[in-house]
Amino acid sequence: MYGWLPDVCDDASQVVTASRRLARLLTTEYNARKLASGERAWLTPVILAWPDWLARLLASAGPGRQPARLNSHQSRVIWESILREVIDDPLVNIPSLSRHARDAWKKLHEWHVPFEECVSAASSRDQRVFADAASRYRERLAARNWIDEAMLCGVVADAIRDGEASAPERVVLAGFDRLTPEADGLLKALRGHGTGIELATVEITGRHAHVIACDDPDAELRTAGAWSRRQLEEDPDRRIGIVVSSLEQDAERAGRLVREGLVPGWQYAQGTRRTAVNVSFGRRLRDYPAVEIALLLLRWTHSAISGKDLSLLMRTPFLGAGDIDVRARLELELRRIPDRNWTPQLLRRTFSGRKTPDGAAEWLTQVGRLGDIRREQQGEVSPAHWAEVIDALLESFRWPGDTVLESEDFQLVNRWRDLLNDFARLELVVPRMALGHAVGQLSAMASETIFQPEMEGAVVQVLGPLEAAGLEFDQLWVAGLTASQWPPANRPTALISRRLQRHYGLPDADPDDTAAYAQRVVDRLLSSAAACTCSYPSRTGDSIETPTALLADTPAGSATEDPGSVSYTHLTLPTNRVAG
Repeated sequence: MYGWLPDVCDDASQVVTASRRLARLLTTEYNARKLASGERAWLTPVILAWPDWLARLLASAGPGRQPARLNSHQSRVIWESILREVIDDPLVNIPSLSRHARDAWKKLHEWHVPFEECVSAASSRDQRVFADAASRYRERLAARNWIDEAMLCGVVADAIRDGEASAPERVVLAGFDRLTPEADGLLKALRGHGTGIELATVEITGRHAHVIACDDPDAELRTAGAWSRRQLEEDPDRRIGIVVSSLEQDAERAGRLVREGLVPGWQYAQGTRRTAVNVSFGRRLRDYPAVEIALLLLRWTHSAISGKDLSLLMRTPFLGAGDIDVRARLELELRRIPDRNWTPQLLRRTFSGRKTPDGAAEWLTQVGRLGDIRREQQGEVSPAHWAEVIDALLESFRWPGDTVLESEDFQLVNRWRDLLNDFARLELVVPRMALGHAVGQLSAMASETIFQPEMEGAVVQVLGPLEAAGLEFDQLWVAGLTASQWPPANRPTALISRRLQRHYGLPDADPDDTAAYAQRVVDRLLSSAAACTCSYPSRTGDSIETPTALLADTPAGSATEDPGSVSYTHLTLPTNRVAG
């Protein structure tokens, strides 16, 4: 697998991937090959995801090409501030509108849509609001010599054309289903300076695709898990992938059902069996219980919380301050008191005249310090100062608990600290803020940040169709290929004129474009393993399903003398049982 990788990395070429996941996997693969060949030292290969590669190119430019770069959190704050200036309606969901506006702004750059045409073509109210807000956003960034992530590729391309950034000798692209006009413009600029541009090719021969129908979606994923078990019993070293077309809708459910098929009773098995399946779909950072507890504790520093939330803080193992058994007994006393909104001072006053369990004084004293923070930290200060205060507060409560951290928990804590660093960098766009504003911004950042821990020992990878780009497998299962789900529904942005989107070829602007892109993804999936099993549920609820038409038209063969084949089977598997 990845037969092209050693030659590319050994001649000091740069490998640019469509995702950071693929970059990590290729780096691991290259290092493993070096170790297997008996080498003990070698040059670190340049294998970077597209955004990281752009940053590397820009760093090679002179000081004149080093504008201040805004990260996604800083950009969000500016967009929300401008949208509140443009829209005087308290019912409008500004954070949601900000996400759509940033997506539209990014597409304008990626597909080389002139901004003036976007403004003149705006016809609906939403499009006019976006054009007004985007004009102010562009002016604000230009006045301060800032660029955001959407503008980075264009700035790098200009630096390459002007000879200010270093052009590598050779670049190999891996995992790209399609390149935007903006990316293509950068590659043309590199070619103009002598850079060789190549696409990594998958060299898998004798491919065979097998299409089966299962009873329903649950049976389909359990069957995929049971199929994985049989593959691993035949050869434990096989690389197994399961691609789920609608993984983003309920990744947790998909992982659970695959585990049930792979290791029945996995909930009661050892940790190695629980982690045998890696679901490659991150969750929002605040969806992790430890982070939600941290945010709840921070919210209590500036506003009252309900009795239910207070009970959660008293019982949680993610706060090590005070003995958890003592806190649990104190929480039982709390249930005898009429519910109300609790402040730290009210809780201390309430229990000062009551008999409390031995050791409860330590917890109540710690809670009292929350009120002290509110009194001592008056007014507006810098986000960097608030980051220090927040970190010290969580440390005083011994977050995330006193238990020894496992690998996933350790990664989560590190990601939280990275988030605090990003929060401190908001000082560039918001020099000062009050405590409540600071906690609100941190909560918004945690809601926007996607985190997925790297899992060791996983033998089966569960991925979405786009995450599998560039990956190679020994055996691959593609689930959910129904006519109703694939091709997926097109979702053109509502903030840019549809006529303009069709003219410049933006994604999903035309149904034919959506279908053609979906066909490319299916072709790529069928080419990423020598044996590929495609499946679809015969019914979903009360609806009868049929396989996507893309499978019938997909050439399953390769460019070799063995053209491969596609066959169809109906597989019946009870919903709540796993085939033995």
